[in-house]
Amino acid sequence: MFKQRIEGMILGIGTSILLILSISNHVCALDVQQAIDDGVSWLLDRQGDNGAWAPRYTARTNALAVRAYVATGRTADPNYVLLLSKLNELQAADGSWDENVGHTGHAIRALIDAWGTTESTAIVSAAAWLRSQQNADGGWGAEGSVQSYSLQTAVAIIALVRAGDPIGSQVITDGVNWLKTNQNPDGYWGYYPGDGSHSWLHPSPIVALCVAGHENSPETTQAISYLKSHYSASGGVSSHLEAFVIAEVTDQIQNSINGLLGVQGGDGGWGSPSRDDTTAQAILHLAEAGCVDPALDDGISWIEQYTSEDGSFSNFYQSNTYTAYCAVALSLADANTPAQMGVDLIVADQRGGGGWYDTPGSGNSTPGSTGPVAWLLGVYGLAPSSPTLVGAGSYLKNTQNGDGGWGYFSSSPSDIFYAMPCLLGLTYAGYSMTDSDVEDGLDYLLLQNTSGNWGDTYHTALGSMILHLLDTSPVVKENAITWLKANQNLDGGWGARLGQSSTVNSTAMVLIVLDLLGEEGIDIDRGIAWLVAAQNSDRGWSNLPGIPSSSPEFTAKAIWALSASEFLSTLDVNVATDEQEYHENNTVEITVTASEAIVEVTGFLTNPDAWLAYLTFTQQDPNTFTSSFDTTACSPLGTYAIAVRASTSDGRIGVANTNFNVLFTEHILGDLNNDGKVNLTDLALLSSNWLRGIKED
Repeated sequence: MFKQRIEGMILGIGTSILLILSISNHVCALDVQQAIDDGVSWLLDRQGDNGAWAPRYTARTNALAVRAYVATGRTADPNYVLLLSKLNELQAADGSWDENVGHTGHAIRALIDAWGTTESTAIVSAAAWLRSQQNADGGWGAEGSVQSYSLQTAVAIIALVRAGDPIGSQVITDGVNWLKTNQNPDGYWGYYPGDGSHSWLHPSPIVALCVAGHENSPETTQAISYLKSHYSASGGVSSHLEAFVIAEVTDQIQNSINGLLGVQGGDGGWGSPSRDDTTAQAILHLAEAGCVDPALDDGISWIEQYTSEDGSFSNFYQSNTYTAYCAVALSLADANTPAQMGVDLIVADQRGGGGWYDTPGSGNSTPGSTGPVAWLLGVYGLAPSSPTLVGAGSYLKNTQNGDGGWGYFSSSPSDIFYAMPCLLGLTYAGYSMTDSDVEDGLDYLLLQNTSGNWGDTYHTALGSMILHLLDTSPVVKENAITWLKANQNLDGGWGARLGQSSTVNSTAMVLIVLDLLGEEGIDIDRGIAWLVAAQNSDRGWSNLPGIPSSSPEFTAKAIWALSASEFLSTLDVNVATDEQEYHENNTVEITVTASEAIVEVTGFLTNPDAWLAYLTFTQQDPNTFTSSFDTTACSPLGTYAIAVRASTSDGRIGVANTNFNVLFTEHILGDLNNDGKVNLTDLALLSSNWLRGIKED
């Protein structure tokens, strides 16, 4: 039994990655309002003159820029130092960048290029995070998604091989097999399984197959053949040049170089108009192909022009979807004039047929952009009878697939990631269960629900929202809400699933939906407290707490959640334990104090296995209640969370949170490092010894 517990604890350390935000012990309604006001100010400061907002992917763009500087030999440039420093600063405690597979993969490659080693703590922890995100089918998806995607899978393989994973390892083998299995018959890939091939799609699957030792495989040969037959050098697609170089397609390299140089903008950047990621990739791939043209100097100057004083590299292209999120948030916070500016821009950008493309003024309509924009315009308050939503509803009905779902493009197979916002858009356009297309969409939605959820908290929240708005499937909805509450993390936030790092994206959407459904209670108060504590010092929000790279999307979602949810806490409350660390067969003494007389305290304790125990409190004086909890020989080791809610005689409430750790008992673990304490340092030593084969039989 002892050996099994040791092995289980070591396995947990090696495979479970959870970033726990240390939230304020108490948060009151004034704190929530201040957070909303500060977030609104942050959004207003970043609204474009035309009313739009732009996404920020600083980790990805900085990583590409760092690699461009390294490839062109400019590592002594002060701007390079700024870019690299910012990239380091953006890494989360769990090893990821933005809890995003693609961003983390690009960052790993940038740090390896910059430092010339794979042994740094930053790279090792990032690679461990990437491995932990691999899906059961061998691929990788978006934030916590169980749906694997081609580009994320390829980027993860490339990064892990560069970080030192053997090409014959199970992780790499499974990833390669996923790419080969999901390669289309014509030799190329779409965004996700079943999606038709897109010649302009980044050829990172080819790069991944080559770096993983499959450069001579039939699948790689067929993919290169497809790329060559669909490639026009005059198009100047820099990522195609990368594939030709790594696959040693020598008859295409010089033509690709010439084509890429030919489409450089007069400002020194690449793209129409010049864009941050496009420019950095062009410089990088030209340099890696051996090009030494002065155009690269102009490109580097363009990067420097769009690098801010804090080292962030971005030139802010605008987005209809982000603008819609910001408009919703501002309208809920009563900043109506700037919100209407954003909505006016979106309405004016609606294309023929009623759809949208995400970037204003460019591209053709897609369901993947139209669905969320229509949904958010409906939330903002546009009437279903408005010409805008009438057109959007018509477009969504015309692009619905035969199975009832939607893909990103009208020709793409259905994917729950795109189908949910499209069904929401159709609902806000005034269609109900009496419409056959809505009924088909619901059938598709319900088929994707497994074990009472839709794979992760964000999509389970969206699915619950749809069922509520359509007033259907109450049992499925109730099961989904139960699953959401059971997957709240110890820190009060929500990650993709229980035990994954809490994110603003997931926490905000769960809170929005719980409020819509009329839910109330301590889970909501804990979630709100987490969101308030996750706000950055610049007054915005990033997806992960403590990462100094606030984004309009996450700031808008946080404001939406805080504005919509009813936070009842107006009372200053604290909860504390008599110790921070305990062992088996100890008693944890819990004390709750308030700034004024309280009449009742309720609360619960959550252990590392997500088992919940309700606590009974006894009043000691008008302002103090106490409780206790006994650890046993069977208590899981790790971090325990306590959440309490106190109330006054006139009905005002306050909430508070704290946590403590349960460690090995001294007679089992021992003071291995002779520091006079038995703690996690001793556990680490024991783990190290066990991994060397010193274990009890």
